[in-house]
Amino acid sequence: MVVPDINPSLRDDAAYLQPMPCLRRGTPGVERYFPSLVITPTMVRWGGAALLLMAVLVLAAPGCTGGEDGGVREIDVSGARSLIEERQGDPSFVILDVRTPEEYLSGHIEGAINIDYYDPAFRDGIDRLDRSATYLVYCRTAVRSAAATAIMAEMGFDDLYDMQGGIVQWRASGYPTT
Repeated sequence: MVVPDINPSLRDDAAYLQPMPCLRRGTPGVERYFPSLVITPTMVRWGGAALLLMAVLVLAAPGCTGGEDGGVREIDVSGARSLIEERQGDPSFVILDVRTPEEYLSGHIEGAINIDYYDPAFRDGIDRLDRSATYLVYCRTAVRSAAATAIMAEMGFDDLYDMQGGIVQWRASGYPTT
């Protein structure tokens, strides 16, 4: 049985209808274990592309630790709350809200400063900060804060915390905002 291709525009006319030699009827075990399986050249091409993509991702993965690489550490809201309490009053600890000014005014973590990630002058605002300080960075849901901490690490900041879940998770946990 030949399985039709999902996208006929990708087929190799005559070769398309021919099963691969390894799955030809009569090959020991094929009919018994794979009675309806036939591999087409298109499947082989896409399978090869998928295999190549997986190989590239696996080789790139050692550089993507997600932990303390580049000075960025992910922290959940309870850990962030503990960190804020531990470092309260420490001038070298900064809470950075990277949401828009409107979002910031709708409620933020007490003591946070605001530098809008979407502002074209975002990098300039970050550049004026003390690179030796410790930063707890958050946004609405941790998308902008992840991008912001990556930029900050690239700019030479080495003690960064990215609060996972953002202000949404902070509020859902019952923690206060001002």
